Amino acid sequence: MTIPVHSSIVTATAAVTTPDAKAAIQAPPKFIRPNFERMPPELKLLKNWVLWGAVWNGSKWTKRPIQVSGYGASTTNPKHWSSFDDVKQAYERAVQRGYIELREKDKPIQQIPVGGIGFVFDAQPDEDGLVFAGVDFDGVIPREGEISSFAVERVKRIGSYVEKSVSGTGLHVILKAHPLSGGITHKGIELYTGGRFFTMTGCAPDNAQIIA
Repeated sequence: MTIPVHSSIVTATAAVTTPDAKAAIQAPPKFIRPNFERMPPELKLLKNWVLWGAVWNGSKWTKRPIQVSGYGASTTNPKHWSSFDDVKQAYERAVQRGYIELREKDKPIQQIPVGGIGFVFDAQPDEDGLVFAGVDFDGVIPREGEISSFAVERVKRIGSYVEKSVSGTGLHVILKAHPLSGGITHKGIELYTGGRFFTMTGCAPDNAQIIA
């Protein structure tokens, strides 16, 4: 299985003022920029999108969901989510600035590294009782060498839309499935249908489709 890296996809970092400048803070990682054209069209119709930025938590960089207003977003509050087009435009404005503005009540605006856009899984069933589900294969693509055979086998078995993660070292699969009561973690794989979000890259094979 090959997940192509397209010429239109480049890594992105930003020179910014971090929330809590300390000498021990590491440089922000490089992220795969989103290829909007290859993201699933059925997801683009939903108002389930957020921005995300890189935030230093004292020991590592984390991916924080952010509303188009700049305030933090909750993955369980639909009022914090926006349309695909609105989030795409907010992302493009952030790229032009070179940073994302993170706003918090009674605090000065922070300038954090540009991350990308994300899709929130909301556990809302369709007429067939199915929801969008995400399967996260973390750390299965080495910096050099082939994708883990363990991951390749399971991705092929699922047979649905798959893309590289923003780090370039993992795979995300999105499919339709029956809702879960909670997330599942097993041998480095995570599966969930609600209350979580995927950082989306669109770094996917041609004509990749979401299946049930």
